[in-house]
Amino acid sequence: MRLVIVYPLPFDAWPVFCPFAGRFINSFKEFPPGLEDYELWAVGCWGEPTPEIRSWFYGTKTRFIPYHDHGCDIGAAQYAASLCEEPALVLSMTSRCYFHRSGWGKRFLEAREAQGEGLYGASVSREGGKLHVCTRAYAMDSDLWQSFPHLVNSRPKGQWFETGQWCLTDWARQQQVKVMQVTWDSASDIEDAHNPVEQGIYRRNRQTAMLVWDKHTDIFRDASNEERARLQRMCFEPG
Repeated sequence: MRLVIVYPLPFDAWPVFCPFAGRFINSFKEFPPGLEDYELWAVGCWGEPTPEIRSWFYGTKTRFIPYHDHGCDIGAAQYAASLCEEPALVLSMTSRCYFHRSGWGKRFLEAREAQGEGLYGASVSREGGKLHVCTRAYAMDSDLWQSFPHLVNSRPKGQWFETGQWCLTDWARQQQVKVMQVTWDSASDIEDAHNPVEQGIYRRNRQTAMLVWDKHTDIFRDASNEERARLQRMCFEPG
């Protein structure tokens, strides 16, 4: 199965996100996905990449796609999935995602091929009141994405998509497909992902079991011991 990696380029707030986009593509090149059959779809939110920005992606299999709506990273991923004419595993990122070890794409694809169609995430959490796949580095088949019944075209709807009334995790369960957390060494149903708590997952220790890091892993990494304990309670304890 082909892997399509979706990465949003928020040109409408580029001064804020430019450094993170640079970090993403530099880490992508340093720690590649680990397979040949992939495409990186860089989705330009409200703008087009300059020649300089395009040059950042030289050496990767990148396709630039314009997106003119208000769905932010989730809306960009949904739009990209709608363009898939042939089956693909769509791995959706946020602008602050980055990599620390090679082979992360291969791990997502291995889990999908072993477990079947489903929702696969690099992290899960109970923050927000329910156990869910975090919408930072999460993968679904393109046809499953295309069957999602709601259009995410605003920031509030993105919140609905992750933990609210449109919750992707709940919807995937209703479709009777797998909902799993994928790490370097395992793929487990999210109901088992925290029991027992595996070392190195999201908000545990150095988080090195995670396939992809992001804004929230950085917040935990840099937090005080007291703040780390608070973040862990939100992540692991039922609301």
